[in-house]
Amino acid sequence: MASGIELLHYVPSKIDAKGKFFVWDQDVAFAAFAMFLTGFYFGQAMLGGLLGLGIAYYYNKAKAGLHPDYILHLSYWIGNSPKFKELPESHNRHFYG
Repeated sequence: MASGIELLHYVPSKIDAKGKFFVWDQDVAFAAFAMFLTGFYFGQAMLGGLLGLGIAYYYNKAKAGLHPDYILHLSYWIGNSPKFKELPESHNRHFYG
C-alpha cells in the first residue's frame, strides 16, 4: 500500500466494458474453450486445447484495430437473418411513397 490506493479487483471504468476472461475478451476465450470442448468430446483434449489457443491467438490478432463488436455486426449482415415482409431491404436507400 505504498501509493495509498490498493486495487484488489478490476472495476470497469465504462458501463459498456466488455467482459474479460483472464487477459482475453469473452469472445476470444469462447473460441478457445469451444475448440477444447470439441477436442475433449473426441478424446483429444490436449490437441483441442492447443488448437483452441492457436485459434484464439489468431482470432485476437484479426480483430485488433476493428470495432469491438465487429464480429457481431458481421454476423448480422452476412448471417442468416430473416427477411422482413413490410420493410424494404437495408441496401435500398431510396424510398418512394
